[in-house]
Amino acid sequence: MARPRSPNYPAISLPEAIERLHKLFKRAQRQTITREQAAEAMGYDGLHGGSLGALSALLKFGLLEKGANGVRVSDRGIAIIAPEDDEERNLAFADAAFSPSLFKELTERFLGGMPSDEKLRSYLIRKNFSSSALDRVIRSYRETMELVSDEGPGYTFDPTIIQSVGTERETDMAGGVGASQFRPQAPPSVLTASVLRVSFTDDRLEVTAGLIDAEAVDRLIKVLEANKPLLPQKADIAELQAEPEPWQVRRGAFVAKASDHNAHVERMELHRVAVMDAVRKGKPVPDEVRADYPDVTD
Repeated sequence: MARPRSPNYPAISLPEAIERLHKLFKRAQRQTITREQAAEAMGYDGLHGGSLGALSALLKFGLLEKGANGVRVSDRGIAIIAPEDDEERNLAFADAAFSPSLFKELTERFLGGMPSDEKLRSYLIRKNFSSSALDRVIRSYRETMELVSDEGPGYTFDPTIIQSVGTERETDMAGGVGASQFRPQAPPSVLTASVLRVSFTDDRLEVTAGLIDAEAVDRLIKVLEANKPLLPQKADIAELQAEPEPWQVRRGAFVAKASDHNAHVERMELHRVAVMDAVRKGKPVPDEVRADYPDVTD
């Protein structure tokens, strides 16, 4: 007897999908690449059940789009990776969370808030999900909803707004919920529930949190992990801070980093221009650097 096949659902949650998206974008940017290349870029060792499930989930969330010869990062994915502002990123989170038809259906079914695992299990069984898939589906749905409700940067999700979404809007969004209805809201004046706000200012991740239970701490850890790829490594920052300006080092030392003849010529000219500009602006150019260009005067 054949095993029952569960209806379609994202094999991984939205937070994990976003983490995989960052890895893929770091390798391929917005180029169209094959599924095999996409799987490797996301950290898998080729195409198999796990990598195919992850690719399918990113497509279901609308983070990737299919091309003639493969897949590439979608506009929604870019809005999450490199948003113009927090609002664009918030709306992309919301659109992604409700793109999977199952997640939209579950949220419409349980408008009173996040249901218990028992209620979700009962509903999914009636929808012909196999018992082996139940825990994965519930975990993926719960983590996704936690991202847009408690961990979505700077807004609070109200599931009752789905009732006002019409058929035309759903068609336009390719199955997504009208994310334009999600807007930043102020947290309650009395802390009766955990509040978490995440935003980017300049090159730093700013987090404001009011946590009232252990589960909220776990959710904070998840959202920090999801945003971690957006920040540079500490070693990279230290290297950038330690790198001197061209006019602060001798010409020979600066040119020595050239990889070939053309680069050597380019760095020679770059160093001369940098020193001339620094002298013109009155910067403290070291005497030994000025000695390389006796014709350059204040």
